[in-house]
Amino acid sequence: MFFSAQISAFQLKPNQDKSITDKRLFISYHPNGKIKQKGYQGNYSGYGISTGMSLGTWYIYDKNGKLIETVYYHNDKPTKAYILKKTYYPNGNVKSIKRFNNYQLYQAEIDSIGTWSYFDERGNLIRIEKYR
Repeated sequence: MFFSAQISAFQLKPNQDKSITDKRLFISYHPNGKIKQKGYQGNYSGYGISTGMSLGTWYIYDKNGKLIETVYYHNDKPTKAYILKKTYYPNGNVKSIKRFNNYQLYQAEIDSIGTWSYFDERGNLIRIEKYR
């Protein structure tokens, strides 16, 4: 069985260019009751768009409660919006860091951007990939 909960948070003050409103904490659970993922959802408007979406950093856990991934949503202009994904080894060290265009925000194809970094289990950088 899959559980989820939504908790109202607070309304952020808009600035001149963009605003985030109706921000709510979303938490889903594994069948064993451990948190599966948590993060904020809300309405983002600015730069000619207005939509409900993921905001800030989301945390994804395995069924034992270990952090396996974080996903940061940077909502901005089309040329500056991005998603940063970090995956983790069971020992807690970063496994990879990848950056994508914010395809959710602008309904675009998923494109790899920037520098992707891969690490071994001890945290040593082992590979870099560069994208435009």
